[in-house]
Parts: sequence; structure tokens; C-alpha cells
Amino acid sequence: YVIRECKKSVPEVQTGSFGAEMEVSLINDGPFTILLDSEKL
Repeated sequence: YVIRECKKSVPEVQTGSFGAEMEVSLINDGPFTILLDSEKL
């Protein structure tokens, strides 16, 4: 659900495998950025 909704506004959304090593880049474009730490969720 989340991926499908994101792709409606940002067609370049990419996905990966859970637990895989991934390289991620971030460009802040808005009033704030939300960081999620899966160990604290």
C-alpha cells in the first residue's frame, strides 16, 4: 500500500529486499524529514 501511494506522486520510487544492504541518498525538499529507526519501532 505505501509503495503504491508513493508512486502516485513520485514515479521514481524503488524497492529492495528486507535486510539487504542498500545505498540510499536523500535530498530534503520540504519542511521536515522523518527518520525511522526500526529497532525503536
